[in-house]
Amino acid sequence: MPALPHVLLLPGLACDADVWLDQTRALSQTAAVTVVDYAAADSITKMAEIALARTADRLAIAGHSMGGRVAFEIMRIAPGRVAGLALLDTAYRGFPGGEAGEREGAQVWRAPCPLPARGWFYPPTLITDVEPASILAREEIFGPVLSAMTFRTPEEAT
Repeated sequence: MPALPHVLLLPGLACDADVWLDQTRALSQTAAVTVVDYAAADSITKMAEIALARTADRLAIAGHSMGGRVAFEIMRIAPGRVAGLALLDTAYRGFPGGEAGEREGAQVWRAPCPLPARGWFYPPTLITDVEPASILAREEIFGPVLSAMTFRTPEEAT
């Protein structure tokens, strides 16, 4: 009987191994399980490389939120190593290339504040002049994010 794949659990943006405690306990009874800590990485590709370096085995991957995007990158880099994939509360579309919203005329204001060196942090940001058809209004932005838009009639708001 072939060995079970190594289970990689990929946490989301503001999560760590604690989010996977119950799954780790249950799955560890039948398979090797690793919750990947990629907080020091500065790109999705580097996160995927960190995850792949944890084991040379075939993988069953579960990615939550941003971890799902890391799972997609693992599939791109090493598709032959992936035996199974579960995406949990993640977007299936890639990030828009470049500063798409700014190219569409949006104004971006970032607070000049210090950020922790470890983890994934982004300064408080305000984006103005966003048209309803803009990519910023239509596509997922990692949050927490509050979208506020003006409208003239209740019908226009829906």
